[in-house]
Amino acid sequence: MAETFTKLLSSITDSSIWGLDDQTRIVWITLLAMADQNGVVHAAVPGIANRARVPLKATEKALEVFQEPDPYSRDPDHEGRRIKPVDRGYQLLNYCKVRTIRDAERRREQVREAVRRHRARKAEGEDSCNQNCNQSNQCKPRLSQAEADTEAEEESTTKLERTTLQKSGTTDNQKPHWSPSAGDKGDRSSSKKKIPPERLADLEALIESWNAQAERSGLRSVRPETILNPTTEAGRKRRSTALKRLEEYPDLGRWKVVISRIGQREHCRGENESGWVADFEYLTRVNTFQDHYDGKFSKPAKRYDPSGDLSRWNE
Repeated sequence: MAETFTKLLSSITDSSIWGLDDQTRIVWITLLAMADQNGVVHAAVPGIANRARVPLKATEKALEVFQEPDPYSRDPDHEGRRIKPVDRGYQLLNYCKVRTIRDAERRREQVREAVRRHRARKAEGEDSCNQNCNQSNQCKPRLSQAEADTEAEEESTTKLERTTLQKSGTTDNQKPHWSPSAGDKGDRSSSKKKIPPERLADLEALIESWNAQAERSGLRSVRPETILNPTTEAGRKRRSTALKRLEEYPDLGRWKVVISRIGQREHCRGENESGWVADFEYLTRVNTFQDHYDGKFSKPAKRYDPSGDLSRWNE
């Protein structure tokens, strides 16, 4: 059996579960240690009791407590329930949400460190560069992958605009005014802006979550490099759309919920007349997040209030 690393938040000592009896707390910590990367504990009640070194009756009682609503839980999802029975074991309901949040924080820290090292190398390169050195690529300090890709995109966009103006006979002084109110053309202004490393880290986490669910449920996976480092106009448009969805709904934990629900829906897995299977483009459509998170395809459904944050709901 392969060993897995379990993340234990320090704030557990402030949670309602820490106010329970010792044996119940031990069973909970044992479940965290036994869970796989998806938060599933593949064990029967006697097996959990044996791992926890807690009597069978006390283990059964603890599992019942974890399946009941908890009005004092800090997580409003599932009415405070912590586990649910699944085939051959139990599912920890908030495991993937917490795991995704912590992974995103770790990636942001790695990106910040990479940017710091890049800036240090860039400064050293500029100091050592000879005054007579030309502006060729061999003298230019290397940019980070995100910055290099964005710079290439800017140059490509500028060349495309120049070619279009030349073909139409329009000079730079006669260049038509562009308005951001022209629908999706608003992406044109944002394409010239450098994408913050933190946003790329979130996008990478979203792609990883999608591909993990795709492998489990038979959805269409996506090659990360085609989104993170696109070389075509279509690829850049897909990245822009994904970043826009992340800007609208920045909570990666809730994206995990949406992706899981897509994987659970038979229609999205190809069980339909046309054989269509959901892909990453479907995930980043305008209404996909809200439809699946609001429970549009399950009953009863709740409606998310777009005027507030993700914790505000209207019946």
